[in-house]
Amino acid sequence: MDKRPLRILVLHEPLKKNKIRNFGIFAIKVFIVEWFNKLQSWLCTDIIVLSPYAKVLVESSFGYNPKTNIHEARILLDPLNVDPDILVKERKYASFIGNINGTKGLGGFYNLAHYSWANCYNHLFALVTGSTLSGKDRVVYDLNNITITQKSNLSDFEIEQWMTKSIVVFCLHKSVTQSGVLVECMRTATPIICVDEDGFQQFVKDSMSLVPSDYSNHDLIHAIEYTKANLVSKSKLALLQFNAEFSSECFTNYYDNLLGELKS
Repeated sequence: MDKRPLRILVLHEPLKKNKIRNFGIFAIKVFIVEWFNKLQSWLCTDIIVLSPYAKVLVESSFGYNPKTNIHEARILLDPLNVDPDILVKERKYASFIGNINGTKGLGGFYNLAHYSWANCYNHLFALVTGSTLSGKDRVVYDLNNITITQKSNLSDFEIEQWMTKSIVVFCLHKSVTQSGVLVECMRTATPIICVDEDGFQQFVKDSMSLVPSDYSNHDLIHAIEYTKANLVSKSKLALLQFNAEFSSECFTNYYDNLLGELKS
């Protein structure tokens, strides 16, 4: 009987695609992290990934130890007491919520706000981030349709409050395996607009709106207005998907099986 000790590597992002195009000079850091993960895999017996797409990436990527056992799990969060029918009255923003990085620049967000204002669409936008806003990330237009909350110590409660005030949250970053923001949106019954990427497509249900990777301002405005017109149904579908896949009440669905696989 094999008595080897288990050595388990948990991977949130096994591989980033189009590194140079998406990250520019910071691509070197992405390369280093990926190869470090691949080297670690040769010291491990098992790898745990957090989405179906992540499992595909590990199995198809050169450099990961092919002898490891790969297991799929999920990010699980405790459900909130939210009522989509009540929250719909509070929602008024199209929001960018989360950290800013190489694949989530703010130029497109600011341009969208200006486009909305210049074309009299009258949408309100919110930027909520714990990242420091550099000179190039600051608002380039003096508009009254953007609300900015920038705090290095944003609490989970504050983030949840902003999500419940949002008609929709943008998840427009590229080269993604899975997204914590996406899960938080579903948890608060908040619809999402995301890029047509494999990492998002794996969880796409009717609660989301997909836009092409070369999306235009018109594409985003159309997605906002479509979501707004179907807000109650999309909010309910987002919450249903959270309860089915990401709620802590799903623990036995994922982790009982996982523990059994590891013991075997």
